[in-house]
Formats: sequence, structure tokens, C-alpha cells
Amino acid sequence: MTAHPRRLRSDAGVVLVTSLVKLVLVLGILGVVGYDSFSVLVGQYRVRDDAATAARAGSDALHATGRQSAAYAAVSAFAQEHGDVVVRQGPTTTPDGRRNAWFVELRRDAHTLVTSYVPGLKNYVVAQADSTASDPL
Repeated sequence: MTAHPRRLRSDAGVVLVTSLVKLVLVLGILGVVGYDSFSVLVGQYRVRDDAATAARAGSDALHATGRQSAAYAAVSAFAQEHGDVVVRQGPTTTPDGRRNAWFVELRRDAHTLVTSYVPGLKNYVVAQADSTASDPL
């Protein structure tokens, strides 16, 4: 018993549409995963870079004015401009014994579509980094 040619054409249309729907879904899922992964990686990189730059700004302000309040203000202003949150900051001593170094720890939340809602992956969305800068002399 052979199928009617008209029936084969309508089945081919259904197969084509379902294949296209599956392709769009797979590409959508891959796009969301790719976007979230890229966003998390960029957030991790940027917070490290911002922490180093903020520590340098705090150290420079401390050495220029001699006041810790100026260093606190410089770091806070830098973090606010770049969308970071200051977790901790303050004067410290570097491992090589240099005094008047400035320590900064920053936090940044990555902008994700799905990852921030998945309980096991929430920890990766928040990027945190610290840095210490001191007078080079």
C-alpha cells in the first residue's frame, strides 16, 4: 500500500517546520549560554582590572595629599564611575614591607540572562577581586 502523493507533501511540510523550530530553539539556547558565559568572563576580567586601577588611584591620592580620606574618596569615586562596589579598602603594608600601600577589594555583578537565576551558578555571576598598590619609590 503506497501513500498518496498529496499526503507526502503535507508530511514534508510538517517535518520542515518542526526541524526549523528545533534549530531555532537550539540556536537560542546556545546564544543564551554564550552570552551568559561571555558576560561572566568579561565581568571577572573587568573587576580585576578595576581593582588594580582603583588601588593605584587610592595610593596616588594618599601619596599626593598624605590623607587617607582622600584615598578613600578616590577609590569610591572610581568604583562608582565603573559600576563596582567597594567591599573593603584601606592602608596596608605590602609583602615586601613597604608602608603606605593601599588595598582595595571590589565586587561586580555580571549582567546575565539566565545564569543569575540558576542556584548552582549564582556564585559565578558575582565577580570579586582585590589589589594592592604602593608608591613605586
